[in-house]
Amino acid sequence: MRRLARDLPMIREALYAQLGTSREHTRENHTFGITTLTKRHATVDGRAIEFAVRGKSNTERHRVVVDRPLATLVQALRRTPGTRLFRYLNDGVWHNLTQRDVNDYVR
Repeated sequence: MRRLARDLPMIREALYAQLGTSREHTRENHTFGITTLTKRHATVDGRAIEFAVRGKSNTERHRVVVDRPLATLVQALRRTPGTRLFRYLNDGVWHNLTQRDVNDYVR
């Protein structure tokens, strides 16, 4: 989880996106923050990650982040169970990374 929390600010900056949105907001508006991204929002090609996301105000955002370690991490996360992209394993159970998790890490 620490690696995820550490790298999210870089992804957030690249996408000009909110850190997170509520499940209800995501469901009602079909918009996503960083912690609510699903695996279909990110594709990995070598050391590049392409994000295609509908963000705040229904603005489509297509960005490429070039970072080999992050690309390796995202590729591994795409293979985890579930639909959310950013997840972590704790005591043998997969959890979705939440805005609260990131805020707690930053503090």
